[in-house]
Amino acid sequence: MLGYGDWTSTLQARTGLAKKNPPRRIRGARAAGKSELLKQLQARTAPDTVKQLREKGHLKSPQDFTALITALGNVFEWRHALAAFEEMRDRGLQPGVFGYGSLSRAFGRRRQWERALQLLEESKDEITADAALYSSVMKACEEDSDRVLSLFKEMQQGIEPDMQSFGIAISSCCQQQNWQQALGLLLQARDRGLQPNAITVSSVMKSLTPEHWARALLLWQDFGEAELQKDAISFTTAIQACASAKLWRFAVNLLEEMHREDLNPGAIPTSVAISACGQVNEWEVALELFRSVRESREALDAVLYNSAVQSCGEGGKWQAAVRLFEEMKEASLVSEKGFSALITALGKSKKWQKALGALESMEPKNVIGFGSAAFAMSMAKKWPHALALLQGLLATDLQPDTIFYNSAISAAERSGKWKVAVALLEDMKAREAAPDVETYAAIIQACVSKKKWQIGLLLMDDMLVEQLEPDTQTLGLLLSECEQHGASESGILKGLADGKSGARSRKQPVPEAEDLDEEEVYEEEEPRATAAGFKPIPMTSSMNARRVKGRAVPGHTPGQLKPLGDDFRPPAPRRPRSGIRVRAGQPYAKELRLLQRVVEEVPPGDPVAICEAIESFGDEVLVRGKAKLWLKIAGGIKTEVLTRAVRGGPLTCGDLQCSVLEVGAYCGYSSTRMALALPGVHIASLEVDPVHVVIARNVVLHGGLSGTIDVWTGHSKDLLPRIMHRYGGDLKFGAVFMDQKGTRYSEDMMKMESEGLLHPGAVVVADNVLKPGAPLFLYQIMNGGRYHAQIASMDEFAMPSEDWMSINVQRREAPDNETDAPEDLYQLAKETDRMRERAVGPGRSVTYEEWGEFAQEVKNRLAAANVTLTLDLRPESSRQRDDLFGAKSR
Repeated sequence: MLGYGDWTSTLQARTGLAKKNPPRRIRGARAAGKSELLKQLQARTAPDTVKQLREKGHLKSPQDFTALITALGNVFEWRHALAAFEEMRDRGLQPGVFGYGSLSRAFGRRRQWERALQLLEESKDEITADAALYSSVMKACEEDSDRVLSLFKEMQQGIEPDMQSFGIAISSCCQQQNWQQALGLLLQARDRGLQPNAITVSSVMKSLTPEHWARALLLWQDFGEAELQKDAISFTTAIQACASAKLWRFAVNLLEEMHREDLNPGAIPTSVAISACGQVNEWEVALELFRSVRESREALDAVLYNSAVQSCGEGGKWQAAVRLFEEMKEASLVSEKGFSALITALGKSKKWQKALGALESMEPKNVIGFGSAAFAMSMAKKWPHALALLQGLLATDLQPDTIFYNSAISAAERSGKWKVAVALLEDMKAREAAPDVETYAAIIQACVSKKKWQIGLLLMDDMLVEQLEPDTQTLGLLLSECEQHGASESGILKGLADGKSGARSRKQPVPEAEDLDEEEVYEEEEPRATAAGFKPIPMTSSMNARRVKGRAVPGHTPGQLKPLGDDFRPPAPRRPRSGIRVRAGQPYAKELRLLQRVVEEVPPGDPVAICEAIESFGDEVLVRGKAKLWLKIAGGIKTEVLTRAVRGGPLTCGDLQCSVLEVGAYCGYSSTRMALALPGVHIASLEVDPVHVVIARNVVLHGGLSGTIDVWTGHSKDLLPRIMHRYGGDLKFGAVFMDQKGTRYSEDMMKMESEGLLHPGAVVVADNVLKPGAPLFLYQIMNGGRYHAQIASMDEFAMPSEDWMSINVQRREAPDNETDAPEDLYQLAKETDRMRERAVGPGRSVTYEEWGEFAQEVKNRLAAANVTLTLDLRPESSRQRDDLFGAKSR
């Protein structure tokens, strides 16, 4: 039997008890197991030894021993607790479920998981375990989520789990960053009618990575609905989620709510809110938050200063960043992170020489400082200086990390030096710095920009070998190159569907770029796609382009589906529901739910019904439903304006000289509407997001319009100079519909003009020029003189707010009166980009109340630049609504 030793002195040392100090009560067992002994233990001014307890006859019953074991466990004396447990059994006393539970909790407090598991197995021969016993054993194993989940599953076979056992399992998953399992357990607990406490919900929120901000905010809503007590941790986690989503207003509001709840935010949530403001160029708000802390006379620490410095850098206010840094120096708060924040701020303001000067003054220098300086070189496209920084870093006996290499590679990519980027990757691997997704994305971008797209494909192979999943931008870039060069798209498309790029093997090492044969890559791709058993969609854009060049352009008339091939069959009935649930907040949730609705509820070959289904989805499910979100389509009156406008263009059926161009396919709604309005007219649609491409192609295919509409993958700036070649060199557009990022409208118009893509008298329609907005385009189109320009106001589709469309007809002979836009419109253009990103970015959305506020701001600032309406199509009720909203905003 284990000896007890000097248990009294040990207990005093661990609990802080001393003769001059007031007693610390020892927590006992549960109420059901209390005994006279437990009462005496709680009341003592100093704990007695176990020997004394035995001599006085206080250890008689199982309850007495259970109370002692519990008390010993509470002061982390698991060995003495085990000795008491063994003595109890030696006396012939049955521990019972409470005795086993007390000892397992004592093991749990010291993470003695092996002993806890052994005890659980021994107990099965004597007692029927309950949820409390399993929970105590799970607590002992908490650092191993797999073992905890195994115990939790075992318990459920005969015991109904309680919220305590759910909480321990969830906590274990959160500690191991297994947020998916933690979230699943949380939902299971709710389904059983159990109410998780604030600590459990906060732990799940905290385990979520930044890209899962939407889930974190949904969990935050649970605090209000369940009336849980919000604490500083839950507030901080919610603010971090808002920062990840670039919801700076919400972050600031939550910070204010913390003050109202008398929860001192402290440095971390305040610095996160400051960073949230800074990353969307709301640097004035960021500095105001910083000043509010300073004026409240609260202690300013380095974390707050660093966040404020970085926010100034985001807004290009490098002078303010330098002033704050000088304040940090005076307060002796400058650290390595402070130097890094300053260097990064200078880099974002393109002050690369000053960034190098700041690095020079940093002592001692470290990898973080060098990495920040390399970032500054990247922003300034100074790749030779980035390489010099690498040499300087190595000369100080420091090892460059992944962040440093990524910045250096980015500098090479921005400078168009793809060979330098590849060489840096090789050096990176040689020095055992692990490449990540960002590393490969920059190198692939560098290769593609210099027409070395085959190297990009091989680099994606390397990513798969290293178990790295390419991001959608990289996949879209490579998918576009495959389309343009006639290479197989199937591997990339399959990878996009699987969440990773398609598995491709390489038999030979990467050849030198100059020796790489395009046909070699193309011929190798086809058998690999076949071997993988993947069958691509019958009508890809490349196939359509080859067919269209031969003038075999099938038209479509409502109610009549043209055959897609010799094996054409009549339209099939509706598909049964898949049963797959697309959860809110996951990437592309809106778009995937839309496609699911179209495929499951609309028979193939009925494009009219498809458009109606998309409109009803946007109206009923998103706007009128619980989500209160917007689907970015030109529905409602916008459809009528668009179709009437494009009908006025110089268009003919089956002639590429009179085609329609759409820039921004999104989900295929507008191209389908235009195809219905222009039977037989060819439509080429461009889309940069590969997921949107797949969704749009499936919508087009489901509607029987794949012979009329081509959906191409890629950025408009890359595709517009190449699209004429893809159709044989004789392509002209009689009508254009632009529905992409508003800041691209002007550049795309100039590119179409310079490439000779517009047919004389072409009609150009631009949507969303008020919301999210295209301020530079509107200013230039209204003042340039090359177009008959109109700006029409109308109700936004399925939203109680105003939007504008720009309808323009090219003048056959017109002066070029280009004038530069006011500076405020350039700043406004950046703000519209950020708003659009929130609306259509993966897993992101903007409420229509936010849209209304933003549209009013755009409208006011355009009016200040003399850009106003020429046509108002709103009903009187909408005008009154918008006027009232505008008055409130002012």
